[in-house]
Parts: sequence; C-alpha cells; structure tokens
Amino acid sequence: MNKKKIVLVILALLILSQATAFAADFEIETLKYRDSGMAGYYEIIGEIKNNTSQAYTIVTFNLNVYSADGDLLDVIQLMIQNFPASSKRSFKHPIQTKIPKGARFRLELNTAM
Repeated sequence: MNKKKIVLVILALLILSQATAFAADFEIETLKYRDSGMAGYYEIIGEIKNNTSQAYTIVTFNLNVYSADGDLLDVIQLMIQNFPASSKRSFKHPIQTKIPKGARFRLELNTAM
C-alpha cells in the first residue's frame, strides 16, 4: 500500500471513530410495564439517557426481555429521534408479550447517526 492510501485509511478511521457509539453510552433510566387496556396488548414505558457529549439524529436499540431464569422472551425495537448530548428521551412501545415478575431487561445499541 502506498503512503497516500494509508493516509486515506487513517483519516477514514478517525472520522468514523468520532461517530461511534456504544451500548454503555446509553442507559435505561426508568422502565415500566403495564396493560394497555386493549385485549392482549401491553406497553413498555421508559426513559433512555444519552451519556455522550454527542447529539444523534436517530438512535435505534433492541430492548431484550429475559425471564428470571435467563431465557430470552422478547426483543423490542426502539427508535429515538433527535437525541441531544447528555439528555433523556422517553419512549412508549406496545408489545404482545406478557412479561412475568422477575423479568430482566438489557439495552443493546443498534445504530447511532
């Protein structure tokens, strides 16, 4: 590889590293689960905090729901738009899975732009 290509690769990596976010950069602040009032439907309601110093136009997550025994029960896809740095955003999402007592949740980052 010549020097010009190496410089371009390094510059591209530097640019991409500035826009990279990790799951640890976001956290669930509050999380509630309730019956929606419609037969067979429930709601997950909560807040996610952006712990970074960067604002994002769109951030997508998987909220994994596990039983107390560690079995995966559901994967809820969430999208937050216009997510400023060091801020919180609320979400409310309908689901059809009845979540048992003792369930655990894990937030996974999909994309951050």
